Amino acid sequence: MVFSSLIFLFLFLPVALGLYYAAGRRLRNPVLLALSWAFYFWGSAEVLGILIVSTLLDYLIGLKIDGAKDKGSAKKWAAFSIIVNLAFLAYFKYANFFVNELNGALSSLGAGELPWGEVLLPTGISFFTFHKITYIVDIYRGTKKAFRSFVDFALYIAFFPQLIAGPIVRFHEIADQITGRKENAGDFYRGVVRFLWGLVKKVLIADACGEIADAVFALSPMYLDTKSAWLGVFSYAMQIYFDFSAYADMAIGLGLMFGFRLPENFSRPYSALSITDFWRRWHITL
Repeated sequence: MVFSSLIFLFLFLPVALGLYYAAGRRLRNPVLLALSWAFYFWGSAEVLGILIVSTLLDYLIGLKIDGAKDKGSAKKWAAFSIIVNLAFLAYFKYANFFVNELNGALSSLGAGELPWGEVLLPTGISFFTFHKITYIVDIYRGTKKAFRSFVDFALYIAFFPQLIAGPIVRFHEIADQITGRKENAGDFYRGVVRFLWGLVKKVLIADACGEIADAVFALSPMYLDTKSAWLGVFSYAMQIYFDFSAYADMAIGLGLMFGFRLPENFSRPYSALSITDFWRRWHITL
């Protein structure tokens, strides 16, 4: 479910806001967690269990680290969590690629291919993996105490505005907001304006540029002249720019609607003066 889809705009978001603000203060985190899992279920029902089980594992490890009597024990638990999370990420993102490459090599040698079923990539696995790692690192360093509530921790991992494409929010930056935020009309208004601005960039600019780029890239080489090629390159550059810029705006706007202040994640990267500057501007939290 993308933020610019009709089902999100006219069904999920109104229902989410209604349920959230109708709930009492103590129930808002459980309601928001349920909504976030429902959002994830809509697009990745088959792998929702992976998100929940891995979240539970790191919740328990966080408690172990927080309650460890010596630094050595805490370090072992932290290392275990990070290794498991990175192994999970590597498996789901690259297993298909490596097996396909290996099978290609085996075929060229006349050997039989390895039997392999395609691994389904969980949506947003990079982002919720990085969130879990930042949690474990902050607990290990003593920057923040581990959450005693599984609901609070799971909400940090699965909060739907930043679950699919960021921003990556470090635990110490948002921990206090999860347990003690206060919503207000001013932030809600700014969130609506920021979200709508992102929606305009996505629908009117990014998608339009994407249609032009797709049309140019679909041309046969015999019909592709220099002007058309440059038009395709420029359109694609504008498409990816406004796609990511729009998503950053919509994610931050949605966060404000629910009382969260998410960090900025995009700052005019095409005005960068170097590759390093570009990297710092394109995906700031990464």
